[in-house]
Amino acid sequence: MRAARNLAAAFDAVHSAGCLIGDVQMRNAHVSPQAIVRLVDCDSFQVRAGGKQYLCEVGLPHYIPPELQGRPLRGLVRAENHDRFGLAVLIFQLLFVGRHPYAGVYSGAGDPPFEQLIAEFRFAHGPAAGSWGMAPPPHTPALADVPPEIGTLFRRAFERGSEADARPRAAEWVPALQRLEQSAVECAADAGHKYWPGARGCVWCRLAATGGPEYYFGVADIGSTFVVDEDKLRAVQRRLAAVRMVDFPYERAAFFPATRPAAEPLPDNGNLPIATVTIYACLGLGVIAIPVGIFYGVLCFIGMLCLVLFGVALAAFFRYPPDLYERSCRQRVHDYAYDALFTLEWKWKSIVGRYRRDHTALGQSTRELIAECMALTARYRTEMARLSESANAAGQAGPLRVTLPAERGAIVLQFRKRHQQILTRLDQQVAALEMLAPACRAELDKLGPEIKKACAEWEQAEVNLRVVTDRTIW
Repeated sequence: MRAARNLAAAFDAVHSAGCLIGDVQMRNAHVSPQAIVRLVDCDSFQVRAGGKQYLCEVGLPHYIPPELQGRPLRGLVRAENHDRFGLAVLIFQLLFVGRHPYAGVYSGAGDPPFEQLIAEFRFAHGPAAGSWGMAPPPHTPALADVPPEIGTLFRRAFERGSEADARPRAAEWVPALQRLEQSAVECAADAGHKYWPGARGCVWCRLAATGGPEYYFGVADIGSTFVVDEDKLRAVQRRLAAVRMVDFPYERAAFFPATRPAAEPLPDNGNLPIATVTIYACLGLGVIAIPVGIFYGVLCFIGMLCLVLFGVALAAFFRYPPDLYERSCRQRVHDYAYDALFTLEWKWKSIVGRYRRDHTALGQSTRELIAECMALTARYRTEMARLSESANAAGQAGPLRVTLPAERGAIVLQFRKRHQQILTRLDQQVAALEMLAPACRAELDKLGPEIKKACAEWEQAEVNLRVVTDRTIW
């Protein structure tokens, strides 16, 4: 961060003198252990002297702005906005472990050359990167890991529209980077890790815990020790204790309507007397017509037809009496309504059961991870003691000689990486635990109106069935 700030100050000094660097690249900026920046190869600067313009006709493609990509540099008069692009690239590389801002995962066809990505303004780290087919590379800090002020400066430098003299001036970078350095905090697990507190945790530990390299390991010369971050563990334990299993009882009565519904009226059987008279009339005609038909054949035929109609009507009446048919229909509706309600109640219980199983499994797994993390200190001491014994057995000069950087560093690295992996998983699992109850409640709330409707339909069917059941069947 300090080197980036000093680099911006060096560019500002050059620009204030009326010169341009032109050939911006890593090899032309040297940084001392104290973050002092020195610019070299200054004979390629673009300067104006004695009324004459001395141009910079060289440049490295990775630091040439999009609007100059593919153009010949000979005879080209540079502008300060071109230098600003190269400065922004160098600052990005200093803050983002050497990554180029246009280096990323391309979602289009083929593998376009780097110069094409720059020329097409395919900034891989901006919030709109996906709209032009780019995504950040893996194991790299995100733009959200730096203050929004810095992120905005990067977007102004790299996105389309920056070519219109819109890139941040060197003087704009200096105070922004100064504020970033002043706000940076030290990682509790590795004093060599500095990060912006708005990143919600150590950026470098997070990358290592997710399979990335150990950036800045041992920079603070603390590679000989390992400690468990007890503050984070206690915070996890407090969160875990607060996430108790919630009870989601099911009470059917709570879903029934406040008032009992009225029964639907039975079908009107007003034509039943007429049908009865008609049936008995057929019987009477048949009984009278058959004897008379002995003398008149037509009357005999009419009498027999009346008797047949009487038999069919009588059979149909007894086979499908109106009340029995209505009861059968209402019974089917009642059974269907009950089955629908039972299915929804089973779904409710399944959702609650899944929530309980997930809560129990996640809680147990989280407690096991906490126990493993707490045991890391004892395991680390055991490993260091074993290393000491091995050194002594090999004839080395006592325990103080157990400072073999490679072996000691490997042990510390192993435990630190596992420690960060556990902390990352703990954060993920506790977050998942915290989301279980709200997710279950959301599912049940969505199911509630369906159960309420099913209860209303079942109660209506129950009332309708009781009316026809209580009625005396003919």
